[in-house]
Amino acid sequence: MSMSNTRFSTGFFVALSALVWLAQVCVSVDAKVPDVSVTQKDLGFAAMPAELTGEYSISAPFKFAHDKLEFPDGLATDLRAVSVTLTANRGIEDFSFMQSLHVSIADGKNPTMEIASFDRYGKDGATSTATKSLVLRTLTTEDTLKMWQTQEVTFTVELGGSLPKTDWSLDVDAHFSGAFGYDL
Repeated sequence: MSMSNTRFSTGFFVALSALVWLAQVCVSVDAKVPDVSVTQKDLGFAAMPAELTGEYSISAPFKFAHDKLEFPDGLATDLRAVSVTLTANRGIEDFSFMQSLHVSIADGKNPTMEIASFDRYGKDGATSTATKSLVLRTLTTEDTLKMWQTQEVTFTVELGGSLPKTDWSLDVDAHFSGAFGYDL
């Protein structure tokens, strides 16, 4: 996987830079960031061996390297994970094989620390996974900005079910939204 497959929207950095500049000349500044997204194209998974039957789980991490952000004292942040969109790509038409799904985010400083947890996507009859695109809303309310204070973020996609017998891939698009405030 090449790093060219991972994108990060620039609106976050523009808003934060403007806020820091305005904070130098104002007493109080508030800014909202409507949508920040990290996209990984073609996240690949190996085929399950043909002789294996039943349900298994598999996970694939991808890393997003970025400049470490430095914040002034007094900056209040609230950057929350909003949703994750998975899109079937190479080797699969849809997610009908899937029984469970979990996407986690960890900072590069402490990869075992889960920053945001997305609810499991269960195949319970009421929810169809026979679709090319899945949008999962997050249940977490934790401020995820702390992960951007490191130089690397790791996203991990974990799927369970009767996994495909051919190599396959999917696209991941993680969305964040938030606000920043600064008081002198």
